[in-house]
Amino acid sequence: MKKIFNQDGFIWWIGIVEDRMDPEKMGRCRIRIYGHHSESKVELPTEDLPWALPIQPIYSAALSGVGISPVGPLPGTWVIGFFLDGEDMQQPAFFGTLGTKTAPITFAPAAEKEEVKNIIEYKSMEYEDKNRLIVKQFPAGSIDVNDIRAYLNQLELYSFIPDVLIVDYPGEMKDTPGVAVWESKYRIIRDLRGLACEKKMLVFTAMQPNKSASELSASEFIEEGNIGASFDMFKPLDGLWSINRTTDEANAQVGRIFVVKSRNGKSRYHFPVEYNQEMLTLSEIDFDKYKTKMHNKAQQDANIYSVATDNANISTKDPPKKGGKKKQQDPSNSID
Repeated sequence: MKKIFNQDGFIWWIGIVEDRMDPEKMGRCRIRIYGHHSESKVELPTEDLPWALPIQPIYSAALSGVGISPVGPLPGTWVIGFFLDGEDMQQPAFFGTLGTKTAPITFAPAAEKEEVKNIIEYKSMEYEDKNRLIVKQFPAGSIDVNDIRAYLNQLELYSFIPDVLIVDYPGEMKDTPGVAVWESKYRIIRDLRGLACEKKMLVFTAMQPNKSASELSASEFIEEGNIGASFDMFKPLDGLWSINRTTDEANAQVGRIFVVKSRNGKSRYHFPVEYNQEMLTLSEIDFDKYKTKMHNKAQQDANIYSVATDNANISTKDPPKKGGKKKQQDPSNSID
């Protein structure tokens, strides 16, 4: 103890909270300590940071499951503390938070600082096309909604406030430790909606359907019961659309959008769309154009088949239909 609390052994630090989901429920946090830990999450991932013990007030029992329930620091909160083991610097403890709007950009990892700087410069330039898209990529399974919030807060420091956020996709985000997968996925969607309300922005995301979607007939649509990881994922959503297409529709470059849910409008209806694979666009069309494109593609395929088989004297008539078998959906179906 003498080594720790004398002048030479008592080592202070500041750092930023990256994880507060303590599996022991003791209020511990994983904190990246400035000047001590690597700034790169590739070199030192969040899960490899040591758990820092909180120094609690005297009116807290300081026992797991007992005592007060403060909100505590969130990912992105700056904290101050010291090392319980002095110069060994393996057991951090923290006792206070620093009153900042968000993590100061001057203490952000070098690569991230440069990226934010480039984004701001990109925004300040004049472009005729106002529909610009800035892409921020995170390693799969490395972030949660609080990490997205912290990144948005950094952009706001430079008055860059996005109107739209596209998250691709919740299935690749970090799950809550110690919680069932279905509940973790529900929480991600719930927290994304909370972020949208907090930031006053429109948030889009996508979800994969489960195996049951491939068993739907051509007259059926992907609905909330066909969502992959959790049926409850649709509940917090203000709107839910599914993209549906059979193999024949995919060949004709058309499909159908089914409005599963619309909190403030009409729901449970569908409309046809067409794909432009060269331009990567999806556009609504009327039913007459949909039928025409389907008919033309079927006629084109029939003509090709007739030319290829005529010399072989093979019949081009359709084989007898087998009763009771449903037409399968294209496995590329997705739900948005």
